[in-house]
Amino acid sequence: MASQWTSKLTKFAKAVAENLPKVGEAGAAALVGIPIKRSVSFKDFIKRISLCESQEEIEHTITAELEGLEQRLAQPGSDGSVRAQALSVAIYCHLLGYDVRFICIHAITLAQQGSLLQKRIGYLSVSLLLRPTDELAVLLINTLLGDLRSADVLVVCTALNIVCHLVTADNAGALLPAVLDKLHHRQAVVRDKATRALHSLLLRAPELLPAQLPSIEAALLDRDPIVMTSACQLCLTFATLNPGMFSHLTTSLMTILGQIQSRKLPPDFDHKGVPAPWLQCSLIRLISYLCPADSGLSETFSQFLVSQLTAPVPATVMGFAILCECVSAAATLPPPPAPPDPAGGDGSAPADGLHAAALRCTALMLRSANGNVRYAGLSALCRLCEAGGARPAGPLQLAVVQCLRDEDETVRLRALQLLHAVATEQSAAAVCQRLLEAVAAAERRPLRTLLLGRAALLAERYLTRRPQLLHVINRVLEEDEAPAARLRSRLAAEPPGGPLRPAAARLYAELVVGGGAAPAVQRMALWVVGETGHLLEPELLTAAVGAVCDRLPQLAADDPLRDRQPGESSSPLQQHLHALNRLVWECRAELPAAAAARLADTLPPLAAGPDPAAAQLARCTLALLGDAERLRRAAVLAEDVLSGRARADFTLSFADARVAAELERGAAVLRPPPVAAAGPARLGASVPTVSDRSSPSLDAGSPFETLGTLPLPRFLSVDEGDASVDEPPPVWTLKGRAPGPVSSPAAPDLAPPPAAHPAPSAEDETAREVAALFPSDDS
Repeated sequence: MASQWTSKLTKFAKAVAENLPKVGEAGAAALVGIPIKRSVSFKDFIKRISLCESQEEIEHTITAELEGLEQRLAQPGSDGSVRAQALSVAIYCHLLGYDVRFICIHAITLAQQGSLLQKRIGYLSVSLLLRPTDELAVLLINTLLGDLRSADVLVVCTALNIVCHLVTADNAGALLPAVLDKLHHRQAVVRDKATRALHSLLLRAPELLPAQLPSIEAALLDRDPIVMTSACQLCLTFATLNPGMFSHLTTSLMTILGQIQSRKLPPDFDHKGVPAPWLQCSLIRLISYLCPADSGLSETFSQFLVSQLTAPVPATVMGFAILCECVSAAATLPPPPAPPDPAGGDGSAPADGLHAAALRCTALMLRSANGNVRYAGLSALCRLCEAGGARPAGPLQLAVVQCLRDEDETVRLRALQLLHAVATEQSAAAVCQRLLEAVAAAERRPLRTLLLGRAALLAERYLTRRPQLLHVINRVLEEDEAPAARLRSRLAAEPPGGPLRPAAARLYAELVVGGGAAPAVQRMALWVVGETGHLLEPELLTAAVGAVCDRLPQLAADDPLRDRQPGESSSPLQQHLHALNRLVWECRAELPAAAAARLADTLPPLAAGPDPAAAQLARCTLALLGDAERLRRAAVLAEDVLSGRARADFTLSFADARVAAELERGAAVLRPPPVAAAGPARLGASVPTVSDRSSPSLDAGSPFETLGTLPLPRFLSVDEGDASVDEPPPVWTLKGRAPGPVSSPAAPDLAPPPAAHPAPSAEDETAREVAALFPSDDS
């Protein structure tokens, strides 16, 4: 009677909600004080939720319902049916994201004391609301052991299901005997669930695996295909970690696979005419893990794979899935030896080998109209190529290039992964170009990072001495500044006559002149121009110096003392001045007159600016420009030290007499500060500030003002045994060393750009792309 009245009231409330206008704020405030009818039936609760017209009303209804459930369940007279309905409502609220932890103890109680239906609801609630490591889960161990000993098949199956969810390393030993006993149950469904429960137990406690190998083998040879499939998955999980533990099962697995191919299983396991396709895929993968390379079973398995790969083209997707597993298994086996040639040849290149059949099969998959089949074919071909078994050739190369233009993004990405796997020194530049094109078209940042990582890996491996490395690094720098240090190391290690330094000088000088590059690329360009500017032509060098000088006033006016950005070792103004400082030092006396005049006009205002580090760099650069003799002597000293002909006397012993004379006249003793590493001013190094400097400041106009700010050459560690014994070391005094020729490496000319060609046809473009991505061994 009450349910009839509730139904009538629900229909009346729905009619009122549809016909009357929405309740305003005042009406809503008045309705807050009205007690809401708390339902007991799960259906009534769903109906009340459907009558809500706003999200706030839904949240208010659910919160009130959960409060009512907690109050009713706290009463001592609540029976199993009330708990079952409450658990149904709580699970629904849990799926919506509400906290229903108060219901867990009632779920355990229902699983222990309820009927079969109530027990299943309790177990379901426990599996959803409790973690295996929760303290309340321990209360179910005895209940699970009792249900596993039950004579009711449904109760046993329910208990085996919950074992998979609540098993831990601590309770695995207690549950293992009961689970092993159910492996011999007369019902196949119980044996199947027991095998899955054993799988979960061994995953939590792998140390129990060696003692359970006989039980696993018995389940693998079970007469029911369902149990066999579960046992195959169990073996497949652990065979990847220790194949030798299951190697004795290879013959039995080959027998099972042959029976499936002979259609010995019931027709219920067929899928569109293919007998047990999922079981076939699992068995082929498991045998490829277990079959040792030096046994006779390897040849038998190879013959089976060849027979599968040379069979007629399947008409279903699952048939192609089995072929894909066969190709993946062929990648794990060495190619069979070639049969002797009756004509007298050595037979070194078999026409119908395992890998040749695998390549033909993948070519068929790549030409399929189904995108999933093409994706699977590319994945199998990638595994085959990574294993070193074969390389795409002929029509297969054309199919891979066509997959690069596929409409499906996943197919294009898998084709790029294949190109990355088979890339060589000849094809690395073309593969990097395709990867960068994919980066430009990608919208997701993780995907761009993945593709840029592959391009950078290829460039680091194959394009070390090629100008294409610079383009790849520039594109990578737009996403991440980490490769900048590696590129600087490459340029620093480049020999004077190498091709990378001149190419980098020209490329980055053009970026400095043009502007508009990413901040990371701009910082890299400034560093490279400062280090390799002496290799540029005078016109380009003057243009680069002018471009840097044009930006200095604006950079100085913005905020010279601003905080440094993450990843920056100095401010933009200091970076530009570092570049000019290094440029003047590297060019020595070969700096064009126009560039020197532009620097002399731009730097004096910055030398008196508020930023102490920038002012120091500006004064340093002006000192280099105004004292050519000191610059020449420093250059000769650097060459002597680097060549091993002389070693610099950092103790300044030649000034001992002058220091003694000054002390006799009453000069104060200068306490030397802690020795700090000295080196030239660089863009990548941290810029000293006033608070960082430990040496006393020099007065303006002092004759030693510019001497202390001159950049020092890059002293490298020179072996004493490399010094020449034929030529005596030069003597250095206050007047310096006798003038000598200062050699400067000549900047090699870059190759002229290729002449323009008429637009090729689609066939010519495809053929050219195939030749670039898959070069022959002779190229």
